Amino acid sequence: MEGLSPITLGDYLLELSMFAERVKKKAEDISTNDVRMYLSQDDNLKMSTIGKNLSILKSFFHWLSYSRKLDSLKICIIYFYTKGKKSSI
Repeated sequence: MEGLSPITLGDYLLELSMFAERVKKKAEDISTNDVRMYLSQDDNLKMSTIGKNLSILKSFFHWLSYSRKLDSLKICIIYFYTKGKKSSI
């Protein structure tokens, strides 16, 4: 997480903590459906907020794959399957 501002790191920590609290699964057990359900939990969120949250989750799963803590195929599935508008999340 080198080069990220303290505010960005705080945003990542908050979002990943909320995701972990909601999903309550090991990273390798998280499904695309878990991500979709998490992102669609609040109808009051703006698309920009959902996009930011999705970006944080994608970055985290990418990091897991890069550091060989999670299968890269799963990351590709999560990345491509979660693309789309709020109504399709």
